[in-house]
Amino acid sequence: MYRLSLAVAVVMALARTAPAFELERDAELWTPTFIQAPVTNGWTGMLEVNPRFRGDLDRMNTLIVRPWFGRELAKGTFAHAGYARIRTRGARTVTHEDRAWGQLQAAFKPAEGWTLTVRPRLEQRWLDGATGPAWRARLFVRAERKLRGSLYGVGYAETFVRIGDTPGAPRAGFDQQRLFVGIGRDTPKAKVEAGYQLIRFARPYAADRKLHCLVVNTFLWPWGRAR
Repeated sequence: MYRLSLAVAVVMALARTAPAFELERDAELWTPTFIQAPVTNGWTGMLEVNPRFRGDLDRMNTLIVRPWFGRELAKGTFAHAGYARIRTRGARTVTHEDRAWGQLQAAFKPAEGWTLTVRPRLEQRWLDGATGPAWRARLFVRAERKLRGSLYGVGYAETFVRIGDTPGAPRAGFDQQRLFVGIGRDTPKAKVEAGYQLIRFARPYAADRKLHCLVVNTFLWPWGRAR
């Protein structure tokens, strides 16, 4: 845990020394926390609180609060449904988004020390300025490799695709791609992982935008370890 904290501190210090223009446009710090209840009679619940900060750390750009519940369909396979409230602060405006979503999540162990997780998700989004709900599909694939002791390496990719056209909302098609690589520590009631994430956003009339993120994920099981 000390090594993770030191790595985060070093990256944040380097970020503060970079040009402010680049930090504001091209870098962010994400610190999501996931609090999960253990599986009881096949059911589980989780709350995600995800603040995101500009690279110079002088303000929070986005706050996501996302509660959900799920049921175990088979060992390691769950169906989840939930809600999300997103507040985003721009240079001159503040926007809000509400989401209803559902997903399937399955975890496998393809080889000794490896865990592979696959998660397709479908979102129904209510955006400021849109005349109705907009739909988006996401596919998340995560690979985790056990290292020495409680340490593990992790990498994941997630692709976002907008479905259909809603007046006032972004048009259908490719939305964004996320790629993450990092290292974590696993303990009986918590996991913490830190790493680098590259995001590529599609823009209709300009080159795709890239965003560089330092991500620190915290997973908590205060009532006992979830599966």
